[in-house]
Amino acid sequence: MKLPGKVLIVESDSSLQEKLQTTLTTLGYQVLCLEDGLAAANMIREELFDLVVLDLLLPGMNGIALAEIAKDRSEGRVRVLMLSSLGSTAHRDLAYASGVDVVLQKPFSRRTLIEASRVLCPTVKHTQANEQAIGSDV
Repeated sequence: MKLPGKVLIVESDSSLQEKLQTTLTTLGYQVLCLEDGLAAANMIREELFDLVVLDLLLPGMNGIALAEIAKDRSEGRVRVLMLSSLGSTAHRDLAYASGVDVVLQKPFSRRTLIEASRVLCPTVKHTQANEQAIGSDV
């Protein structure tokens, strides 16, 4: 049996953060949540994560800078999923250039989050039962 994937969620919207945490925990991931980019940068420097889920716009440090720190710290091994309410191609291109693996445009469905987490962090075995327990919208 594989160990659960270790996920850091960095999201300043507490309601969305709770939904992300509930979804990923239900899927079997080990989840830690923070609301501030600087606190997340310090955590990333202390611990290694399998997946970092972060917002583009964060207090203290933006998601682009945080993604770069996560990739540098892990020597490129950590996978980064960025959430953004900004829909411009320029923001998306900047995110990918900083090492982000996937960008999800807000709002997004839980199904989209599940599929992205499955691809980015396959250490957890997803089952139909735990996916159905989650619901549909984030």
